[in-house]
Amino acid sequence: DYLLFFADGYFTWTCDETAARKSQSLYYPNVEGIAFWENNLYFVSKRTFKMYKLDLDKMTYTSSLTNNGMVGDGEFKHQPDQIVRNHRSSENSTPWLYFTEDGGRTPGVYAIDTETGTKYSIFEAYGEKYFGDE
Repeated sequence: DYLLFFADGYFTWTCDETAARKSQSLYYPNVEGIAFWENNLYFVSKRTFKMYKLDLDKMTYTSSLTNNGMVGDGEFKHQPDQIVRNHRSSENSTPWLYFTEDGGRTPGVYAIDTETGTKYSIFEAYGEKYFGDE
């Protein structure tokens, strides 16, 4: 099946590849990385600079910008790339999503607290030799 987004924040799975490709082109082009946690599916779009969260129980989706600042003076301003989720060490630990930045002047690794939505920079590469690096 293929993913089909609707403008009202809902999605469905379809066998219609043509409709799904049109939906992808409109809503979530150039996606990479995927993570799953508690019936939520996460992925990022390099073109829209967004992280998408699909609630698989409610069949709804939300998105948030990845290039609008980080805690700790992070400079994430370019394309999000791969995404992974940590595994909880206990019932009280916070699930984090980690993703990388592709290109730009400060490629690095970043994290999002999935409970608060707060974004953090873990590390960034500075220096001319890293410009545009992946």
